[in-house]
Amino acid sequence: MNGVTTTPEGRRFVVVQPLHEGQPQVAEISSGSPVAYPDSQWNARRNGEDGRSAFVGVNSLWIGSDGALWIVDRGAPRIGRPLVPGGPKLVRIDLASNKVTRVYDLSEVAQGKSFVDDVRFNGAPAYLTDAGRPALIVLDLASGAARRVLEDHPSTVASRPLMAEGRQLLDERGAPIVVHAD
Repeated sequence: MNGVTTTPEGRRFVVVQPLHEGQPQVAEISSGSPVAYPDSQWNARRNGEDGRSAFVGVNSLWIGSDGALWIVDRGAPRIGRPLVPGGPKLVRIDLASNKVTRVYDLSEVAQGKSFVDDVRFNGAPAYLTDAGRPALIVLDLASGAARRVLEDHPSTVASRPLMAEGRQLLDERGAPIVVHAD
């Protein structure tokens, strides 16, 4: 699990990086165990299927000031893999009904090497980071219109090597792993 958020009432939600098919990507911790959330259908996408109504590659989640659970789907099944049609999206779930109430398709602004990473809110717009194609995505929550800003700007481009345990992280080809705006 690489992400967790908790409601003021104590409900806990996590992002799971599944090791095998059948594991949920988003779960609510219930009686100490992860249970697919909002349901098994949203967590049941298979290879070859589009990502319009199922999670492809969830990266983060957040309880918004509106009390809803917001989920960022990077749109690719694994890091460095191609984006799935309809995959990059922001999903809003009403916690009272446990139902998806809105899906914001980010396919027009997240393309190629995009890696939609995180979300934050400031009134009507949502701001998402693209850690693959360095930029910020500004999403109008009312209309669903999105645009890229600060693309390849020094404030969104990685400038230091990614390190862990005193070593630079490298991909399978030996190239440095780069995470831009995060």
